Amino acid sequence: MEVRDKYTIRHTVAILSVVCVVLQLGLTPQISIGGGTINFMLILTGSVALLCGSRAGCVAGFLAGALYDFTMPVPAGLMMLALTVTGFVLGSGERNRLQEQLDVSVKLFAIACCAVNVLYAIALLLLGAQHDILMAIFGHGLASIVLDVLVALPFFYVLARADVSQTFSRSNSLRSVNTRRTAGKRYRKLH
Repeated sequence: MEVRDKYTIRHTVAILSVVCVVLQLGLTPQISIGGGTINFMLILTGSVALLCGSRAGCVAGFLAGALYDFTMPVPAGLMMLALTVTGFVLGSGERNRLQEQLDVSVKLFAIACCAVNVLYAIALLLLGAQHDILMAIFGHGLASIVLDVLVALPFFYVLARADVSQTFSRSNSLRSVNTRRTAGKRYRKLH
């Protein structure tokens, strides 16, 4: 008998989305360390892409980018494009990478964070919103990269330890119980 719970991942992503949106709207405008701010929408996009794959990562990136662009004093559409591409690239490798390879997921997210923040700083410079390229990349960009990766670690750890498996098979659980029983009998015979 196989029991499927296909809504577990959807519930996890919904809770993650609400938490990230609340933190983005409430905390990000208030905190700036070293000129950098925490981009919870990038963390949301990376988490969804690494957990669910590229299709969900693209959708999450588009919606998160739209929220970022319309709530922050930046040119509209820039972060939307960056997060949509980031969601596709991070999710294109394999589904559920976050639970299977946490260390690789963190490294991929750090690389994506670097790319998004550097390209965003260059785009802001080209659009005239920034005037100094060194301050944009090494000041604001580097501080934002470090903050994004550090804040993403607890999110990734919780998602990697959460039980968002798609299926539960009763035959597999019975098989593991039978294996433990026979292993115990073999152990007794050795004495």
